[in-house]
Amino acid sequence: MNEVNINRFPSKWIPCSVYALGSSDYNQSGIPFEEPYLDHYMYNEEAREHDKILLKPTCLNLKPYLLRVVCGSMHTLAIASDGELYSWGCNDDGALGHAGSGISPEKVDIPTPVLQVSAGDNHCLAIAIKNKKRNVYFWGSFRVRVT
Repeated sequence: MNEVNINRFPSKWIPCSVYALGSSDYNQSGIPFEEPYLDHYMYNEEAREHDKILLKPTCLNLKPYLLRVVCGSMHTLAIASDGELYSWGCNDDGALGHAGSGISPEKVDIPTPVLQVSAGDNHCLAIAIKNKKRNVYFWGSFRVRVT
């Protein structure tokens, strides 16, 4: 088994595929709700934008290769092999880290390669490295529910 040292990016990558499956009400699957993918979905005809469930595993074609994928409650983040970070899904409270629609993966503007990422309900954290120093980036919001 090969191990990846997260303190540096390896010079060679093993090509792999990432498949999405399950709820995609907020486009968190990264698979657009349009042709040619409509037959992969089950959805409520009366509410075409909600109750979307991706029934057929569908390949997420994102280049360069993905190193790590994490999911928040309604959004998804992926670290690419070049250290770039991508996000898609629900952008409530700025959870995606960009102003995009969230329908498909878009780059998060972090100036240095990302090593590690975490996603919560409406917030994200990323650890990036520059000149052997690690920087922590945070975006979105944290909501406390009082009962």
